[in-house]
Amino acid sequence: DAQESRGLGDVYKRQLSQLARPVYGGDITFELDEALRVTARTQDKETVNLASLSGGAREQLAILTRFAIAQLVGAESVPVIVDDALGSTDAHRLQLMATLFSHVGRDNQVLVFTCMPERYSRVPGRSERDIASLKGVI
Repeated sequence: DAQESRGLGDVYKRQLSQLARPVYGGDITFELDEALRVTARTQDKETVNLASLSGGAREQLAILTRFAIAQLVGAESVPVIVDDALGSTDAHRLQLMATLFSHVGRDNQVLVFTCMPERYSRVPGRSERDIASLKGVI
């Protein structure tokens, strides 16, 4: 139903904007297509199409969308899996994303697979496991 999809889209956009504010600051909103995919970001009245965003901004947005969906699923906590992301993200945004990871991690399990654990070293409360120790569990 188109009306239901619009309602879900509005809720999703609000959640996405709420999560994005600490990372980008200012007034931020998103445009979605009919499949609820982000097509553009508007920040402080400047709209940029998804394809025109930097690689780092697209990486951050991909994580933000996962976090938003996880928080909208309902009363049940759902895991969020992040695989070797944020390679194009600058140091300042890494710090802001670390805060967001910690915030989302309070209510959802966030699993990060990376060969560059230092990207996530600023995430408070994280628990690290190296691949050798994980192989010993199997």
